[in-house]
Formats: sequence, structure tokens, C-alpha cells
Amino acid sequence: MTDAIKGLAISSLVGDVRELVSAGGFSEAEIGKYLLAEDLELLEEELDLFAWYPIESYERLTHALLHLTGNGGVPWLRERGAAAARRLLDGGLYQQLESLRDGSTWAPKSSLARVRLIVTLHGSLMNFSTWQVEPDPDHELRLRIVVTKAEAYPEVLRHVTDGFINACDDAAGGGHTWESERVVPDRIVIRMNSDL
Repeated sequence: MTDAIKGLAISSLVGDVRELVSAGGFSEAEIGKYLLAEDLELLEEELDLFAWYPIESYERLTHALLHLTGNGGVPWLRERGAAAARRLLDGGLYQQLESLRDGSTWAPKSSLARVRLIVTLHGSLMNFSTWQVEPDPDHELRLRIVVTKAEAYPEVLRHVTDGFINACDDAAGGGHTWESERVVPDRIVIRMNSDL
């Protein structure tokens, strides 16, 4: 199987592009400047939320929205990630997220345990990259997430992930902010920006 992402993670992108076409703002030909035939097919079919779709389609759909709507930029991508986290939290599909809610009887007591729960989602949503939570060697009272085998991890998804992790941390009452950096092509480090 190629590097892929679950339909659950790509469905809002497909819906937003469909909405652009149906609203008459852009023709399929205009949208086709940014998408390949396989991406356009996604606009025509019913997505299976639990099936795998190519990560390249996710990247092209995101770039299409960035260019066509003029929303562009990192803040917009981070807000998309935060919105995705809130949808998953509200949807109750993943037990890990349910237990993150501040005040949940299942809520992990430590920041490390909460972050580890967030990280378990990566395998549910992507079939590539390896994630590890560890102490930040540069800051004694902070954690970091190291993502390896990340060559296929698009930059747009990296910024979306920042928003996703921050929204999950907020929901858990963690009070920390997180920001990622691609340190080499196959390695991303997501750092906690405040002490535990």
C-alpha cells in the first residue's frame, strides 16, 4: 500500500472543494489546474471514512484550497487541524480523544500520558511515519514528539498537525502550545513550548 491517510482525515478537504465547485466560484477546469484526475475522482465518489487514500491527494487538495480561497498560510492550516481535532472530539469515534477531555474520569493524570494518547492516533489516521514521545533534551521540563520515517509527510499536514495537537492539548486542559519543525527530510520534531 502506498503512503495513505484515512478518509476521515481527507473528507473535510473533499467537502470544501466540492462546495467551491457547487457554489459556482470555480469550475472543475480551474480546480483541475491543482488536482490530478485521481483527485477529481474523489470529488465524484462517496468517501469511505475508514478507507485509505493517497497522501498525495491530501496534499494537492489542501494546496488547491490554499490557492483558490485565498486563505493561504500557516495560521489557516493550523486552524484546519484544530477544527479537525474538535470534530473528532465531538464525534466520539476515538476512545483516546474521549479520555482527553478535561474532567473525564478516564483522563490521564500526567502530561506525558496525555501526549502519548494523542500520538496513538497517528496510526489510526496514517499508515506511514513513526511517532515517539520523549523528554526534550534541550528543556528539562518539556516533552517533544519525534516523527521519523516522515519523508512522505507533507508540509501542509505538518502545520495541520500542529493545530490538531494544540487543540487536543487544550481539550485535555494541558495549557501547552506545540510547534513542529522538519529537522531533516525524514524527521519532524514537535516541541512543547512551555514547561510542565
